[in-house]
Amino acid sequence: MTTENTIKVSCPGCKATGNTAASFAGRSLKCPKCGTAFIAGEEIMFFEAADTNDIPAEETSHPISDERVGIPPQLQNNTFSINWAEWPMGGRMIFIATSLAILSMFFKWVDMGFISFNGLSQATFFFLGGFAYPCMILLKGQQMDRTWGLVSSIGATVAVLIYIASKNVRFIGNVSAIGAHLFLLCSITLIIGVILYQQNYQQKR
Repeated sequence: MTTENTIKVSCPGCKATGNTAASFAGRSLKCPKCGTAFIAGEEIMFFEAADTNDIPAEETSHPISDERVGIPPQLQNNTFSINWAEWPMGGRMIFIATSLAILSMFFKWVDMGFISFNGLSQATFFFLGGFAYPCMILLKGQQMDRTWGLVSSIGATVAVLIYIASKNVRFIGNVSAIGAHLFLLCSITLIIGVILYQQNYQQKR
């Protein structure tokens, strides 16, 4: 129950509400229920534990890595940030897979010995669309829809498999090169990362 020494606040991520000490207004906090980081400001935003009981702010306050003091919580929730130390294994796998997939675009995707082409010249950058949703959710620190996450990651895997299979040339064999194979490895890693990320998120709740 709110008293004169406490303030009522709500998490901008999962919308859970609760009370905390008034002295924590304007300080960096992190929701223990969904992991969203924000500043408790004039438009009071906060959280509640899984049992919905009031909990002391000292037990749940958490510094925001880039200290975005003064920015409204709802805007912070729409910004992207890299929090490597706070990400679970699934999140790190998503980030690494996405980074390497982008890098693979500059490698050879087709190598016929006397001529080769990288991913950009082969227009395979469209395959990166499968990484967009998982990576965006990760960087925003939000809950991922497992269906959309799996559809996008599996879609990227199927696309590159079809591409590799289409590069069979008579008398030469398959001319797909390291870039395509690296991208395939990244897309498989992405699938695993999506599954682990969602499992970790559910366990935190």
